[in-house]
Amino acid sequence: MNRLTITKIVEDRNEALRLAREGLQTLAESSRIVGHYGNVFPFSSSSLAKVSTSERQIDHDMEMIAREIDRGLWTHIGAISGIMAMMDSTARDQWHKQLNEKPPELTFDNIRATLLSLSTLAKIT
Repeated sequence: MNRLTITKIVEDRNEALRLAREGLQTLAESSRIVGHYGNVFPFSSSSLAKVSTSERQIDHDMEMIAREIDRGLWTHIGAISGIMAMMDSTARDQWHKQLNEKPPELTFDNIRATLLSLSTLAKIT
């Protein structure tokens, strides 16, 4: 098993977002190709799809996808890093509230700052 690093997690996040955008653009193009035949594309008016095939919606959809990926990766980092154990119940509640409301963008600098801040806080208390 490969050793996870902050850099690898961020690289994987960015590649997942790149592929998601590419997929949305492909869906939009597929829908456009058959659009003149009516609503024949399975995602064009389906309640099964939460992601629109409209080109105008891709940026909005990507924001939603990025939020979900960031939320999941922050949760993963919290679980594997031991930082949850460094937090008291109030800090854990705040952590979960922030992740549910608006998770911070998962970047190398944000991860590093979070881990250093919690590590420093743990040493003080």
